[in-house]
Amino acid sequence: MVYPASARASGQHGRARVTFDFLDGRVSGVSLAQSSGSSLLDQAALATVRSAHYPAPPPELSHKTLHLSVYVEFKAGQ
Repeated sequence: MVYPASARASGQHGRARVTFDFLDGRVSGVSLAQSSGSSLLDQAALATVRSAHYPAPPPELSHKTLHLSVYVEFKAGQ
């Protein structure tokens, strides 16, 4: 995860909820479900989910689309 330098410098912090579809180790349909209150942090949260490396699913979930939601949290001073 990359904390935007300008957001860090100004002490911005927050938590964004990002939803996406996961199929066989790949993501699609990435969208912001809950804003952090900062457009810089929201965009960084979306980029984090899009660029993350995901493991292959276990065999019982192979070839099945999972609809997932994660929180990406930014804390000033970290």
